[in-house]
Amino acid sequence: MKEWQRGYTKDQLKDWESKFSSFNDQCISPFMPVRTRSLAQDLSDGYVKELSGVCFREKTISKSKSIEIYTKQSDLLSVAEQGDLFIDRVALNGDKAEKSLSTYLKSVVSSVWVCVLETDTKIQSILKKIEFNRVGATFNSFGDSTVIFYLDKSDDVFFSKSHHKVADIERAVASHFTEKNYDVSGVADRIRSLGFSNHYSNYNTGGWSALSLRGYLSDPNFIIKPSEMKEKWHLQHQDKEFFLQDTELRALLDVEDMLSDLCSDPTRFHRIRVMKLGANSTIERHTDQVDPDIGVKVGTLPRFHIPIITNEDCKFQVWGLNGMREFHMEQGSLWYLDTRKPHRVVNGDSDRYHLVIDILADEKMVNWIKKSKLVL
Repeated sequence: MKEWQRGYTKDQLKDWESKFSSFNDQCISPFMPVRTRSLAQDLSDGYVKELSGVCFREKTISKSKSIEIYTKQSDLLSVAEQGDLFIDRVALNGDKAEKSLSTYLKSVVSSVWVCVLETDTKIQSILKKIEFNRVGATFNSFGDSTVIFYLDKSDDVFFSKSHHKVADIERAVASHFTEKNYDVSGVADRIRSLGFSNHYSNYNTGGWSALSLRGYLSDPNFIIKPSEMKEKWHLQHQDKEFFLQDTELRALLDVEDMLSDLCSDPTRFHRIRVMKLGANSTIERHTDQVDPDIGVKVGTLPRFHIPIITNEDCKFQVWGLNGMREFHMEQGSLWYLDTRKPHRVVNGDSDRYHLVIDILADEKMVNWIKKSKLVL
């Protein structure tokens, strides 16, 4: 028996792992599921709880714990206080699960936090029935959305738990600028004749490609942002100098009227790309948290979309603090999309092309987004 097994046989650990299958099967991140190695440590520490028809991990908070919205950025959702009970990795395994979980949570004396995958509506329903409140959600870089529930059991009549106030502009998953509608017919005619480079990502199932109008090389086929890439990639490309620059495609497509309408300062434009999604293709759920600059604060890079060629069956699915939303972006419309949050695109039966623009935000731009139609 190896030291990491903490006295448990491999068969015992595999048996425990199977009890968490309803949770594991919903995870996108390969690091999120409950596996034998982490189980051995949690079992040894006494963190694994099994009731009739339900398993989960629980810990009593030993010191205040910040709950951040994103894995890659410090945006506070709330704070779990010392003495609170923190429950996650909840897995239901039978008909008695709802009753046993409800009974247990009602019996807990301390205030309780429960983390539930957004896709697990059954557990969310159980929590709502026993008056847990949805605080919001957290998002890892792989695209998992975890809902945070809280039940205050404090007996202090003069104190009520207050969660961090998340501004609407940060809570929003998208923003529609209803006053904007561009004539994109000329650009559409030029785009149809272009050849596209396959988009680099592990969530591209085929049919997603792009070209750069402005990027980090003069080659339109170079669509990569170097700061997103891993050390191995940088070692392989250490002989190249990467800096923001226009490609020949920018002049060819003649998009300057739209760009200048968005921002009059040319130095604030970062990547500008045409993103193609082939007919009947899907971009699987993911986030762009790998980009360290993305965001909606002053000094970050909001990402704008202008559909050039689209179809009414092309749908964006986005996961936010309040749940999932689905919408279609009309041709010529203007949108801001918070790609730090999970998103997925399902296309209809014709190719879709979007002009996608990253712009360095100043205070004026942030206020403009605040006043737009926010999708919360």
